Amino acid sequence: MTISRRLLGLLLLLPSLASAQNFPPKPIVPFPTGGPNDIIAG
Repeated sequence: MTISRRLLGLLLLLPSLASAQNFPPKPIVPFPTGGPNDIIAG
């Protein structure tokens, strides 16, 4: 029974070890906003 409790504790701790990626500081767009691409797409 102690093995199953240890396994349960380990499985509960694993998601906390995963780290999320940082949000990008600025959007990654190859062209400026308000240009001809926005007029064509609009």
